[in-house]
Amino acid sequence: MSEPILELRHVSKVFTQRPDLIERAVNLVSRKHPSAGVHAVNDVSLTVQAGKVIGIVGESGCGKSTLARIVAQLIPATQGEVLYRGQNLATLDATSRRRMALEIQMVFQNPFASLNPRKRVADIIMEAPLVHGITPARERESRLAELLSMVGLDMSAAQRYPHQFSGGQRQRIGIARALAVKPRMLICDESVAALDVSIQAQILNLLMDLKEREQLTYLFISHDLGVVEHICDEVVIMYLGRVVEQASTEDIFSQSRHPYTQALLSAVPRIEDGKRDYQPVQGEIPSPLNPPAGCHFNPRCPHVMPRCRVDVPLLREVMPRHTAACHLNDLSLAR
Repeated sequence: MSEPILELRHVSKVFTQRPDLIERAVNLVSRKHPSAGVHAVNDVSLTVQAGKVIGIVGESGCGKSTLARIVAQLIPATQGEVLYRGQNLATLDATSRRRMALEIQMVFQNPFASLNPRKRVADIIMEAPLVHGITPARERESRLAELLSMVGLDMSAAQRYPHQFSGGQRQRIGIARALAVKPRMLICDESVAALDVSIQAQILNLLMDLKEREQLTYLFISHDLGVVEHICDEVVIMYLGRVVEQASTEDIFSQSRHPYTQALLSAVPRIEDGKRDYQPVQGEIPSPLNPPAGCHFNPRCPHVMPRCRVDVPLLREVMPRHTAACHLNDLSLAR
């Protein structure tokens, strides 16, 4: 197997809030220690091969978007290493790090908020490649026409503003902006969630066409398992900052080995199931400020054991190229 294009090694991100004057006074009088912060991402390791589509799935607040922003170098990791094409981005000099980071671009969830409303489409798309010297100024118009054509738009869009476009068209502009710096990896952070279903299909087809044409690798973040099943090669399931299961898409959907994954899959409507009641995952996701001890999923798990409330399950291989973090797998492997 070739060297992975992206590798995360024990990456964590802790968000801390500096206490104000009153909080510091209360902590001093009560001898209470300040909060340790929120572990938005907790000890995540991940390997991504070039040309693959990796789905990252979980409920809101599980750390998907934070992980994406760490990979894209928008925020630093608190701990761990991010290796892109074999190089640790944190140890590179500023020029090399900027050049490598340009190869990882994001397509954001909200096409209404991710485009500057004061700029014309031509400036939105071409600003970065001109500033970084990727496209010479004399080739600006030809490159702009090429990018707009790649995403299904024409040059008549170039001098218009974002508010003059529909949601699907704005997302196409966002994709064109990402492609303008010639990336090798795209991070799609819920990039179709804000669109109508019919428009979602168009954008997904566009992304898959661009993947083949431009030889791209995708991190596809979504809560829609139906979409993930359709386009992803592998799936990573996250819960409260931790990876709880990772496997090929086929294995995740046919023989999942974590109760949280099974609960998510049971809530996916399918035509062949006919008429039945669909139940969401039971219970509420705990506060990341005060997560449960042991397995974070134990308050909502139908198979909870005393051990689950004490010991953190390790992410371990339960089948070839299939890892899961659940004590139930320890019992099955011991048999």
